[in-house]
Parts: sequence; structure tokens; C-alpha cells
Amino acid sequence: HDYAAGLVRSAIYGRHAEATALYELSNAALEAAIAAAMPGALTGDVDAAARGVVERAGRPQTFRQRVGYSCGLGWSTRGYTSLEPGGQNVLRPNMALHMPLFLTDEEGRFAIGCSETILVTDGGAEVLSNGDR
Repeated sequence: HDYAAGLVRSAIYGRHAEATALYELSNAALEAAIAAAMPGALTGDVDAAARGVVERAGRPQTFRQRVGYSCGLGWSTRGYTSLEPGGQNVLRPNMALHMPLFLTDEEGRFAIGCSETILVTDGGAEVLSNGDR
């Protein structure tokens, strides 16, 4: 039926303390974005929820992109609705959103994180993907 959804997972090979720290921080920021994705919320508020987690951790320079975009029918990576700073679109029930939340180390050597596809429901966000992070 031509519905599309995104799912991204990162893996760390070996031991890498910095990559592990950014991975855990990106997952915390992703959880904040998912919790903020409720009917009536502005797209910019969802971005701010995730960005706030990273800023409070003292790592704002690692967050270099928007939080996500709409997906589903006619999906493009730009999306019709963008979860970005200052976004004024209002979330409504039955909106599908892809949230690829990646952080880049301060030197730009690597990016790491995960994504989820969610459905905005009357009760909040429902995560549609079921892979472990």
C-alpha cells in the first residue's frame, strides 16, 4: 500500500567510551522527543524537548540536525512536516513521524544514534518499530 517507515540502529564495535556516551545521550533525547509528540504539540516543541536533554548534558554542539519529519504515504526525507527548531506545525492524531536522532562528536569524527517511527495518537505517541536500541 506504499506506506513507508524508517528505522535506524547504530552499533559500537569494541570499546569506545565517547561513542557509548553519545549513544546513551541520543537515546535519552529520542525518548524526550517521543514523550513530547502529543496531539496539539507544536513541531518545534518536540524538537526542543530532545534538544533540551542534550543541552542540559552540556553537549549542545553535538546536535546538528532536526529531530524528525513526517512519513507514510508519499514519504520523502524532507517530509511534509518537519520537527525542527521553531516549527509551528501542530501535531494531530494519526500523524506518522520518523525521528532519526543522531549526535556527532565535537570533532566531527562520527555520528551515532537510533531512530523510531511513531504514530501520534489521542493518548500520545505510539512507537511503531519494535527493534531493540
